[in-house]
Amino acid sequence: MNFKKIICVPTGVAVLILISGCSSLRTSTPFPLEQHIVIEKRLPEELPKQSARFPGSQFVLIPQDSAVGLVVPIPFVTDIALDMLHDNEAADLAKRYAQIDPYIIVKNAMLDSRLIASDGHGISAKPFAYMIDCKDDRYRMALVVRMKEKEWIGRYVVHLPTTYTPEEIAAGSSSVIERMGRDLTEASVIIRRMIELDSNGKLNQPLYKANVGSYNLACSNVGGLLPATLLLSRNALVVEEDDQHIIIRGTGDMTKSGASGGLIFGMHYLRKDQLHTFDRLQGK
Repeated sequence: MNFKKIICVPTGVAVLILISGCSSLRTSTPFPLEQHIVIEKRLPEELPKQSARFPGSQFVLIPQDSAVGLVVPIPFVTDIALDMLHDNEAADLAKRYAQIDPYIIVKNAMLDSRLIASDGHGISAKPFAYMIDCKDDRYRMALVVRMKEKEWIGRYVVHLPTTYTPEEIAAGSSSVIERMGRDLTEASVIIRRMIELDSNGKLNQPLYKANVGSYNLACSNVGGLLPATLLLSRNALVVEEDDQHIIIRGTGDMTKSGASGGLIFGMHYLRKDQLHTFDRLQGK
């Protein structure tokens, strides 16, 4: 079962921890035992704020945060304008990347998994990909499988190794398409393993806790001003580690924008070369 807690913090503290006002934090908890899944070609209804769906595709654009909202006196007007801008950008990108289907990639990877429900009844599993626009003039990608069963929500995320320039993303050349498809296919094998290990209870016992920072988790300055490096997955549970990667469970608010921590909740596979902060907490 997921534990959901509501916290309110003073404005000054909120700025420092990059959460303004009241936040609804959700803690990543293990896959329900003895359950099966049904893979569906639908995006989750609840996506990070300001994100934009690629029309007819299983891609979601996570845009940079903007400082415009800080100077415009009518916030909802700003939100509407930004939503229109991001939707137009996503629609344009969809024309280039429609040939890549994260749903098919994950479905193929899971074909012979014991977790697939034979009778068509089970936990809804929705595969898709994040395309994340970052402040360092790079785009980052992640393969996601989002699940929901009653009060339990699972979000499994594998962060892809390749980053792209804005020019490469805009052009959508055959080499970019090929590399992205290959990365997603390799990630689908990893994400299957994560889900199966979690379903077996093998990722239930954390090795230790750590404060983890990565541009794959947050890469846009909050409000267009505060550095992304300040936003960490704090007290993350490290459930697997080797020389090359970690798997963590993160606590976060899925309704926030990507820049404000909306990507942090869930189980994340991260390469160690994708981390800018990795502080193991003593005694944990």
